[in-house]
Amino acid sequence: IDYVCHDDLPYASAESDDVYAFVKAQGRFLPTQRTDGVSTSDLITRIVRDYDKYLRRNLERGMSPKELNISFLKEQELNLQKHVSGIREQIKKNFQGTREDLVGELEDLKAELRHTKLFWEDRRQDFVRGFSSMFGSQVGKIFGRKRREIANGSGDYGSSKRVRQAESSGSLNSGSE
Repeated sequence: IDYVCHDDLPYASAESDDVYAFVKAQGRFLPTQRTDGVSTSDLITRIVRDYDKYLRRNLERGMSPKELNISFLKEQELNLQKHVSGIREQIKKNFQGTREDLVGELEDLKAELRHTKLFWEDRRQDFVRGFSSMFGSQVGKIFGRKRREIANGSGDYGSSKRVRQAESSGSLNSGSE
């Protein structure tokens, strides 16, 4: 222990009236002022938790591993952590950019599909008229007859009706329809 920093109040234990008496006698005790709302335990926890960040930051600022009292292996570990953090940031950045690009492209595609749909809906009537004029009134008669059959419920579209008719005539079982 190099120094002990704590408030100057004596802390009693079972063996001593002041647990810091031996450190005070050695001249290694530095008294601190108490601050309401500040916990020494929280500060120590933050220091220990952020120790590697502190070391990396100071290495980046130009301090040597020797000045920070860290080993070669610890220095290499910190360098590796730095590179991994850089790779993670690049992945996050690229993912976010890629996601935004994809969202933009999907919006463009949706707009183009809406435009194409509207175009073909507008042209649909023209194609029907052109087809009817090319193939004459026969097409109109066929479509007209089919519309009347559907409206009357006798059209070819009611396959269940054909099945019922086939069952009643017995032709479904014989294989002929």
